[in-house]
Formats: sequence, structure tokens, C-alpha cells
Amino acid sequence: MKEASKRLNEMNLNEKDAKDYKRYLKELRDIASEQHTKMADAQDLINKGKEERDIEIVFRLKSKNLSTDEISELTGLPIEKVSK
Repeated sequence: MKEASKRLNEMNLNEKDAKDYKRYLKELRDIASEQHTKMADAQDLINKGKEERDIEIVFRLKSKNLSTDEISELTGLPIEKVSK
């Protein structure tokens, strides 16, 4: 019902107001898209940072002569990842 009411209100707008309204909606979509992209980029940076931190931890534990199995157990990283 709300959607129908909204559509009727849009239909009653004069040409200039309808154009302004459509421009406003486009701006909102553009902002939402930009924010989504920023969030995805931020998540990629977070994941990259975690990956780099994992590598650093594995190197430190290897330097203490811990086995791959021990490092995997202590860090929760898969053995395959630790072996790399």
C-alpha cells in the first residue's frame, strides 16, 4: 500500500519536480554504491593485514624451531598455510 501511495505521489509531480526527484534518487543510489565500494575496499585491506600478520607470526614461531603441526595448533591456521 505504501508503494502504491508513493507511486501516486510521484505521478502527481509536475515535470520539474519529477525530474528533481529522479535526480535526488540517482544521487542516493550513487552514494550507496560509493559506500558499498568503500566498505569492500576496507574489508580487502583488513584481510590483507590479517594475512601479513599470520605470515609474520608463522615466521617468528618457525624461528623458535616449532614444527608445522605445533604452529598450526597454536595459531589455528591450516597446516597447508603454515607450510607455505
